[in-house]
Amino acid sequence: MNRETNTGVEPLVVVAGMSKNFGGLVALDEVTFALGAGEIVGLIGPNGAGKTTTMRILTGMETVFKGRVTIAGLAQPELREDILSQIAYLPQDVAFAPWRTAAETLDLLGRLSGLDASQLRIKTPEILGAVGLGDKAAVRVGTYSRGMKQRLGMAQTMLTNPRLMILDEPFNHLDPAGRQHLKQLLIDINQKGTAILFSSHILADVEEMMQRLVVLRRGQVVFDGTIDALKAKSGEANRVEIGYSGVFLPPNELTLVEGLESLQLSAPNTLVLCASVGADLDVVLTRALDLLIARGLLVRHVKRIVASLESIVGRMTEDTVAEEGVA
Repeated sequence: MNRETNTGVEPLVVVAGMSKNFGGLVALDEVTFALGAGEIVGLIGPNGAGKTTTMRILTGMETVFKGRVTIAGLAQPELREDILSQIAYLPQDVAFAPWRTAAETLDLLGRLSGLDASQLRIKTPEILGAVGLGDKAAVRVGTYSRGMKQRLGMAQTMLTNPRLMILDEPFNHLDPAGRQHLKQLLIDINQKGTAILFSSHILADVEEMMQRLVVLRRGQVVFDGTIDALKAKSGEANRVEIGYSGVFLPPNELTLVEGLESLQLSAPNTLVLCASVGADLDVVLTRALDLLIARGLLVRHVKRIVASLESIVGRMTEDTVAEEGVA
């Protein structure tokens, strides 16, 4: 039976053991994750990690794969037509007929989605205004910049009030102000109950927006959880920089400091202290400083090292080699 029957609360999206090959190339390898109703989840990874392939399977554009995928309790691809009424998809590269205006484009797409003329008379100006194209509604799309076309692509995903938005690099081609505008728009949409799965290379812009992230590497999930959990797992949350004057000679007593993983020179007169995962960084730091000061070091500054999400994900996926035709 294709429709899920579960006495518990079924996540909106369930992906279990999803695998996909292109000839001899493994694009996805036993990918498993879930997305709850009303969640915003980032699908993160370098080129070739499998993000676009994952989204194409979720939307029913790729129908040959192994594993189980359900959306709103409907199995993909067996109930693809029913799923389409629940979702909206923004591809990585949007394309619209250049001779139509933005309003004409949304009118056509809306009618293809089952909306009638009276609904579209209300929705079209509202949505174009929301994405910042209200004053460009009567302008031919062929004259639009790439950023404006991206905004129009976002507008078409809003036509049907979907339960799930699947957005492949939605921040492409947008300037900083445009990215900030879209980020707030997505937060507003999510607060009304729409779940959002999106991919992005601009992690600094979207970090605060993600409630969870799924990191892909070579077609496999290498992390699924919150940003705080990712930083804790990477050990980046347990590092401190210590600036000093004097001669640094590591005291033997440092080996007795419980929870101290390492204390190393990173630059002249600069040490980096790393506490073990699970250790209390403040306690470890205090004990190490006491030993250093007792040996005559003058501590000039102490500051926590805050690694960017981009650098953490980059190190987690750094040996990924992008393959042509697989994203």
